[in-house]
Amino acid sequence: NYLKSSMTIRDMLNYKYIISIPGNDKDSGLNWKLASNSLVLMAKPKIESWLMEGLLKPYVHYVPLKDDYSDLEQILEWCQKNY
Repeated sequence: NYLKSSMTIRDMLNYKYIISIPGNDKDSGLNWKLASNSLVLMAKPKIESWLMEGLLKPYVHYVPLKDDYSDLEQILEWCQKNY
């Protein structure tokens, strides 16, 4: 249900929620996602770069997801009720 065709950053900025998914080490687009006016949903960062992901606080800078994203539907429902 959640798989869609690719989008540009400009298109993604029209959405209220953006999911951050890391690649081989981290999500290279995390910095623009955090600077957007969207709510970032992501698992707790495991890699720290110059962006200092270890300082990001759940429910302050992003809404946390389980590492396997199994709670995505539940978290989306929570976001719709609270944001």
